[in-house]
Amino acid sequence: MKPFFSYLFLLILIACRHPGANIEEKRPAAIDTTTKLNDDVPLTKEDSAIVIISTENNDTLSYTNFNLRKILKYYPELNYSYALEPDLAYDRKTSWKNINEEDRTKGLTFNGESGQDNYYLLYSYFLKKKNGVAKYRTIRIRLINIYRYINGIHGYLNDGGTYFGHQNKRILGYAEYGVYYYRRYGDRYMKNYNIEYQKKLFIASLRQFVSDEVDANNGNGLRLSDKKEKITTIYAIINNLETLITDYFLLKQAQLFEYNNY
Repeated sequence: MKPFFSYLFLLILIACRHPGANIEEKRPAAIDTTTKLNDDVPLTKEDSAIVIISTENNDTLSYTNFNLRKILKYYPELNYSYALEPDLAYDRKTSWKNINEEDRTKGLTFNGESGQDNYYLLYSYFLKKKNGVAKYRTIRIRLINIYRYINGIHGYLNDGGTYFGHQNKRILGYAEYGVYYYRRYGDRYMKNYNIEYQKKLFIASLRQFVSDEVDANNGNGLRLSDKKEKITTIYAIINNLETLITDYFLLKQAQLFEYNNY
């Protein structure tokens, strides 16, 4: 059971930290995308300034202002007046073949799993500036926690795996799109009735799924006591998730994230 508890400890440590606390909370200066991007022109001091994009995992991305403008040039979907869902935005991104060779070496292609992780972090960075860093901080943190608990439930159920690690990073993009959707359409989710019964059905379905999966598939080779221990541990994560769902909007976002990704 040690691998189980090691993985759970990591998940809970990540999820229980204050998501967003280490994310850059100061509103970055607006990036001028109208400036001609000419590699032959010497960079100004402002062009060469390094922008550090931090995550709550203590991972960081760093780009010069000049390269951030290049990113918005190559990937205009990151700066649309309306936001695309992160998966759709990534699917529509420009082909690496359309990026000059020098910029490929600077990591501006975002290919592969790690490249996709970075793209979602940049997606979150740019969209957060539009949504409002401080104004929607509470809903942003709540969504990140909800999504990470759901990812943690499935990750622990499957004894880890690279998918869940990559999802843990990409959740920042999913959560920021959730903030955008809340900003645009949140009033549609203001219900004047109690959502507790709907929430309990959702939570109960998660518990039943976990129980069935451990008994049927994920419990192979485990003693009965170990199966019970695994189920109990995952149920504790589900209990934490339940406390975060406090209104209809958060319930719908939790349901959508669960059904679309696992």
